[in-house]
Amino acid sequence: MPLAISTGQGNEKLLSLFEGNFIDPTRTIAMGIRNLELYEKKILKEIGLQVFTMEDIEELGMAECTRRAIKIASPDGNPIHLSFDIDGLDPKVVSGTGTTLLGGVTLREAHLMLKMLSNTGLIRSMDMAEVNPILDTKNETASVAVDLIRSAFEVMVD
Repeated sequence: MPLAISTGQGNEKLLSLFEGNFIDPTRTIAMGIRNLELYEKKILKEIGLQVFTMEDIEELGMAECTRRAIKIASPDGNPIHLSFDIDGLDPKVVSGTGTTLLGGVTLREAHLMLKMLSNTGLIRSMDMAEVNPILDTKNETASVAVDLIRSAFEVMVD
């Protein structure tokens, strides 16, 4: 829902809050998608939002998918906002999230993607979503989230 609204799709009342300032769906990427409904595929295709499915990652590799995503999101070297949903990782790695689905991105793949993004120097902001402390065991998911954020901003820390 937040992604749809931020790209200008959805409920008119919510859209009015943006006052016409939507993000460009053609420069927006969804990475590691495991399942999409037919109507979702249709909408994404219509608005030009690029999706890299888990099948794409398996076939092309995370490095190649990330290289392609960077070219799409920032063809002119413009700043990038990174929104990372922790539930995109395989639930074997993160249990403290409300939506678990087997076959997600591995921890190594996630760190690779974030380090590649970090190395571009283009990340200007980031949010980490879907961490649920109530479902977390001994803060394991929260610790994974912190490590991933460190990978995303590694260049800035050095």
